[in-house]
Amino acid sequence: MSKKGENKIKLISFNLFSKFFGFERGIDLTNEIEVLHRKNVVIKNISFVLNLVYSLMMFMVCFLDNVSSNWIHAVVAFLVTFILNYALKRLINEKPLDATYQNLACALLPLNLLVCAILSYWKFYTPSTKEFEVGTYMMILLTLLVVSLYQNKKVLSVFFVVYLAILTGVHILLTYNIVGKVNGQTMLVFLKEFTHESEFYGLLLRTIIFILFYVLILISVSLGEYLQEERKKELLKRIDVQKDFDLITSKLFDVALTSSSDLADSVVANDIASLAKYVGTICLFSENEIKEVVEYSKIHLRFSEIKEDLFSDLSFRNNFDDLKENSKLALLIAQRLQLEKKVESVARAVIESVSDDKDFIARMTKIQPNKISNVIFISDLYITFRSNLSYKRAITHQNTINAFHRYVRKFVDEDLFTRFIEKEKSIEELYKKIAELSDYNS
Repeated sequence: MSKKGENKIKLISFNLFSKFFGFERGIDLTNEIEVLHRKNVVIKNISFVLNLVYSLMMFMVCFLDNVSSNWIHAVVAFLVTFILNYALKRLINEKPLDATYQNLACALLPLNLLVCAILSYWKFYTPSTKEFEVGTYMMILLTLLVVSLYQNKKVLSVFFVVYLAILTGVHILLTYNIVGKVNGQTMLVFLKEFTHESEFYGLLLRTIIFILFYVLILISVSLGEYLQEERKKELLKRIDVQKDFDLITSKLFDVALTSSSDLADSVVANDIASLAKYVGTICLFSENEIKEVVEYSKIHLRFSEIKEDLFSDLSFRNNFDDLKENSKLALLIAQRLQLEKKVESVARAVIESVSDDKDFIARMTKIQPNKISNVIFISDLYITFRSNLSYKRAITHQNTINAFHRYVRKFVDEDLFTRFIEKEKSIEELYKKIAELSDYNS
């Protein structure tokens, strides 16, 4: 079999196991009822598998000892198993977030398992099926192990007491038939004699083993419950931190977009995109690169797509892929705002005649030096020079080109600058069309 085929089989197997027996499949770990519902679903599935094993053992006995009564017992047991599992499934799924329904299911599922295990033990503890006694007895112990999957010390302790009482009754009535050995003796006389018999030590040994089995499971459950609680606390802390971070991030975005009033204007953003698209074309960008230039020029206009997530509560019910995509979008918007800040800083530096400062030039050239950002930067800067803004008046095309020659070429790639200057007349014509449509004051 090929490696691809093996991986596909592993993936299918994992998905099937996760669907039926995965405890943390698609649930909010901070929601107690949702967690209990999922545990009930998983334990109900385990119960169904164990009940099928009981039925299979009964049918095996039917083939070994072909007696009509055995076949009747097997069929009846199978039907009862099916009905009980169906009823429990309805109970669990009827109201998945109802505490009463889920707690009732939590109580009935282990009892259902124990009753089925003891009835099977009762059936197989006969001279003709003595070989099955050990297996069916282990199935009784196994039911306590299933209860431990709830990872709840209180639930486990309650069912241990119930199981111990019922199992002791089974030992007395069935395993050692102690009641049949009384023969009219008084209790004191019987106990004095019984303590010297092997059945007494057998009963004592089984009880001790059951208690030790419970203690080991309890240690495991205690550890699991502690880790689960610590994990939940850590998760709640992270959610609280995430809420604060989201709130701060959303406020920062709001402030940045508000302060960059020109960038927040969709008309200005579209105009920058139009000019940047043309500049990308004269720089011989590929079709995909030009598309990237246009999208990045206007990426901040998509802020509304992530704003709701920034203000909403984080939970496991959020789609992870959506959160991941929104995080990427938020990063791109932040970078676009940074690029706009670079444009404003350079424009102000040119106006104030401080753009020759070497440290300033070094800082500015380090900000998004890639060719996509450079194309948007020079296009945005050209429109900035030609427009009336709060901190400057609009200047003519020729004065803008002169400023580019004297100051701006230090901040962009030389090849890009050369191509931009070579097409300055075409850029001026394109800007005039943009200005007419946008009603700029030039």
